[in-house]
Amino acid sequence: MNPLMEKIHLERCCNLIAMRTGIIIRVDERGSLRDYILTKLRSSSITSVESYFSILESDSTESRQEWRDLINGITIGESYFFRDKGQFGLLENRILPELIELRKKERALRIWSAGCSTGEEAYSLAILVSKLIPAPSDWKIFILGTDINEEFVKKAGKGFYGQWSFRRVEPDIKERYFKKRRDQWEIDGRIRDMVIFRTMNLVEEQIPGHYADLHNMDLILCRNLFIYFSRNSVAKVLKKLVSILAIDGYLMTGHGELHNQELDPLTPLIFSESVIYRKSGINKGNTGQAVRMTVMMPEKPLSCIQGKNHVSFNAEKTVHVTPDYPRPAIMVDENVLVEDMKSLFRSGDYAGVIKKAGAALDINPGNTDAYFFMARAYAGKGLYDEALKQLRHLLGYNPVNTGAYLLLAQISEIMGDHEGAKDSLKKVIYLDPGSVEAHLELGSIYRKEKDQVRSSKMRTTALQLINALPPETVFEIYDGISASDLGKYVAKMLEDE
Repeated sequence: MNPLMEKIHLERCCNLIAMRTGIIIRVDERGSLRDYILTKLRSSSITSVESYFSILESDSTESRQEWRDLINGITIGESYFFRDKGQFGLLENRILPELIELRKKERALRIWSAGCSTGEEAYSLAILVSKLIPAPSDWKIFILGTDINEEFVKKAGKGFYGQWSFRRVEPDIKERYFKKRRDQWEIDGRIRDMVIFRTMNLVEEQIPGHYADLHNMDLILCRNLFIYFSRNSVAKVLKKLVSILAIDGYLMTGHGELHNQELDPLTPLIFSESVIYRKSGINKGNTGQAVRMTVMMPEKPLSCIQGKNHVSFNAEKTVHVTPDYPRPAIMVDENVLVEDMKSLFRSGDYAGVIKKAGAALDINPGNTDAYFFMARAYAGKGLYDEALKQLRHLLGYNPVNTGAYLLLAQISEIMGDHEGAKDSLKKVIYLDPGSVEAHLELGSIYRKEKDQVRSSKMRTTALQLINALPPETVFEIYDGISASDLGKYVAKMLEDE
């Protein structure tokens, strides 16, 4: 392909993918798409790019197979159990208990994990339900997991996972709900039987359509999917999800994924951990009438005004999603406070971390440890803008702090800013060439971009660095995993690439 034709063909392919799946191929990902197409032409009987696109645009068995291959090639399954502790804490402590109470007469609960990847999210929901309902077999529990990538769905149905899928999970969860099978863990059969998995294209398929069991859903999770979609595709899928959501049912998305979308008949509820949307019984249509938006705080529900397409806080009353930290009456050793922050963070008490960090900053406004742990706590609560604000303060005092850049990279990736994440990780490697975490995270991003060469290079370097460390070395950023175990998982990832 000459350069002009290559650009034209890539643009055409990107448009086809967007129309068919809703997925937007970013500029920095197009080289990987080009490589996929060239590999397809070399390894198949398709003779030209034009022939390939003609097949994609046709309605035939061959077209459906090529689309399956293409979708499997452009989607990446990067998931783990109980991903986003804040949101899952909200589900366990508030949303699911409320739904269970509401549905206790009919003893029926209906949940959908849309965009479930390899199944970790759907099984995490099943585990929560089994913990909250003493005798789940006495209930009619329907938990559905769907994804556009059929290979992911097949893996989900088997229920086998490597240690990497447990990197944010407390050990007792793994011991209670999984069985060790050589180098993998198998989900308990009772949990696996609670979940049904299907391949589904949310953009293209009619919903509910021929899916007779997709109705009156009490809870729908569609997280970290819309960040890959165009605004129109988000609106299209959102309408489908809302149509099958039960009255008073809940929709949970990734943080900020419904920005600038028409929300009626959804009412956003703001908890300290996350925003979640409840379906009301009245559809206000396009009247522009304001609806109430509740900010959920312990024992203190507050409210603000939501306009037609955006949220605007009432200027007469300041709303604090997280409470201000108390000012200490006496001076306390800031080193003690830092140790307290570490302990509170490990236990998941993010509000406690923020209070301690605030107290430490009262003593020393330049305490970079306090800014760092406050940023980690806000990130754990899903309040990424506030976390970024604390990181900016930190870097103002110490512009070569590698921990700050690592956290900045993680937040950037969650928010869909892959270039920003890569830039931060490269700064870490420049400042500390021996950073295992930076090499692993950068390798993960390159893998998502289908840059096999760079992904393997980063992970190979990480493995070399890990092997040079004492086996008992602990990686706090990966929840205390040892160098010995981390080395095994990285080696396995390299084998699977």
